[in-house]
Order: sequence, then C-alpha cells, then structure tokens
Amino acid sequence: MHFLTLTAVQVSDMEEDLEQNKIIEEQMNKLKEAIEQEGRETSVDSIFLQRLTQLSTTFSRAVDEAVAKQLEPFYISTDDPRYLEFVDQTEELKQEYEGTIDCIKLPQGKIVPARYGFYQNRFEIQNGKVFQRKAGPIGQPRRTKRAKRMQVYQNYPFQKLYRDFRQFAEEWAYADWHEEQQGYGFYINPDAQWDWYSIGDRWPCQLLVKDTCTKYVPSEFEPGDSDSDRRPPEGYHWASAARMKNIQWDAIRQYHRSVLSERFSWLKDIFQTGVLPQGFYGKCEEDGICLGGDLIFQKGETLEEYLARTSPYHTRMYPIPACNFLDMDGNWEGEDVFGWNACFQDWEDPLDNFLSGPSPEDVLVVVDCHI
Repeated sequence: MHFLTLTAVQVSDMEEDLEQNKIIEEQMNKLKEAIEQEGRETSVDSIFLQRLTQLSTTFSRAVDEAVAKQLEPFYISTDDPRYLEFVDQTEELKQEYEGTIDCIKLPQGKIVPARYGFYQNRFEIQNGKVFQRKAGPIGQPRRTKRAKRMQVYQNYPFQKLYRDFRQFAEEWAYADWHEEQQGYGFYINPDAQWDWYSIGDRWPCQLLVKDTCTKYVPSEFEPGDSDSDRRPPEGYHWASAARMKNIQWDAIRQYHRSVLSERFSWLKDIFQTGVLPQGFYGKCEEDGICLGGDLIFQKGETLEEYLARTSPYHTRMYPIPACNFLDMDGNWEGEDVFGWNACFQDWEDPLDNFLSGPSPEDVLVVVDCHI
C-alpha cells in the first residue's frame, strides 16, 4: 500500500554543479531519443525519466540525499545496526525439535516430512494413506501406483529425521546462526514503516511554487490538455519538495477552492436540467444528486455551504493531505489509512502543528511510502 508521507529536511544553499547537471541532461536526452526511435515509452522508461528529472539540479539531488538519510531509520530492509533488533529463535526451535511431524517413506526407503520440498506439492496424507495431488480426472487427489508404494509415518520425531539440532535448525527451519548473538534468529527493524519510497510519485500536485522559484523538486505528474483540473494555476509550478518560504499556501487553498467551485456549478447544472452527462453514474432525486449512496449535491445548497461540507481543508491551517509525517527530530506519526488520513480533528491538529514547526529555510517533501 502507498501512504502519503510528509517530511521536513534541511538543505543548505549551494552553487549549482553544472557539470553534473549536464551529465544528467545528456542521459535524459539519450533516453528521450531512444523512446522516440522506439515509437513508444515503456513504464520503465517513464520511471527512469522521472527519476532523472528529479535529480536534474543540485538542489533536488541534495533533497534526495537528505530524504534518504531521514527515512533510513524506518526502512524495513536497513542494514544499519543502529536500527536493528535481533529476534532470537533458538528456544522456539529447540521446542519444535523436541516434537514430531507426519512423514512419508519413499519407495527407495528415505523418510521425509510430508511438507518437504518437492513432495509437499505432489503428495498428501489422507486417512493414513499417501495420495498424489491433482492426479484424478478433475484434479482431485488419487492413490496412484507411486503413491501406493509410499508409507505413512505419523508423528515421526524430528530427532530421528535430523542428526542434531543444528542440522534441524538450518535445513528444516532455514534459520541463520549469528555468532555475535550465540543463537539462531534474524534481525528486524522494529520501527519499519516502508520497504520502498519515491518523492512525489503517486501523490503529485500537492505543493505550489511560483514559476520564478528555482529551488524545488518538480512533481512527476505533468498535466496534459486532458487534465485541466490538475494544471497548475497560471504563474505557478507543481512541486513535490520546496523550501517552506517558497510554498504558496494561499494559492494551494485557492486552487482547491476553484476545483470544488467548478464541481459545484457542474452538479448544480445537472440537477437543474436533469441531464446526466455520459459516464456519470449519479442519480437526480428530489433532495439533490445521489452517487454511491451519498448525496453529493444538496438542493438549495449555496456554494459556501457546499465548500464547508466537502472541502477537506475547511478547518485546516495548511491545505495539504497526509497519512504520515516525519519531523526533523526523527519522530514518525501517522494513521494506518491508505493514501491520506480522513480529516478528523485529532489528526488535523498534530499535522498542522508539524507543518508549523519547520523554519522558512527548511524543505517540505511529499513522499510516497510503500509498505
């Protein structure tokens, strides 16, 4: 699942590394040429091109590096020992080694667990007999000739299958021995929140900066003519990261207001005319327009009433959604909700407090965290 995560990082002012910028620009041009020659753009091409675009300036590369460092303590596969905890399985495995398991004696005399490699997918035990799976006329288990040559050993001791505990732990449980811990087990990150992430990605069009701003990470989403509702307002760019002082919060709020205002006018026209646009599955009723069991337009409702009812930012200081946020002190807070959190007061206040914390020079970053 993908979670919209906000984080703040510190990035110092620095001179543009024109040489590195040129190298990335050349890589982008080569990729574009290859795409043009192929006559199509694959998903891999698109991802790589977006990635290069995000790394095309010294500022964006610095943000990328800072975000990676900020998120590392919450990486599920981190190898940094500071964030890992050892899970000791030794005692648990010893108890299992004292137990038994149902086994099959093969025609050549070898005794193997019924749940063992090749055999667990080919054979099974039913009523004390061996059956070959999917061998019947409609795929049901069957007592084939080979199955009849096998014997069942139920509740067979593990200690007879494996010569010692070490062999059992490593060959049956596939457990790893850790010398420094003197035990079998594995390391985990108890604070893991993501297994991969990308700046922006599935959550584009969240931040607006003026088109005169040069210190920002562009949104991967580039709206086309058919995406008029996601085109930035004139004089602005969509960004996935920017310094707090450059983020145009009033413009973002006005953008969301204009989108909802257009929708209100559209729904009002549908209700008044009774004409449903093609592909629209709402239904005009006496009290308004119903869609999916919800009254999305209410008869007699004013624009301001509609905005108060439908805008997720009506009571918010900052018009931006989020499911999780990570502050610069390394504190991760969030809700287990896909995408972004519903606007509950007990979530709005911590999120608004988080967004009030960074200094004007700090960089706010929209991150798509997957787990």
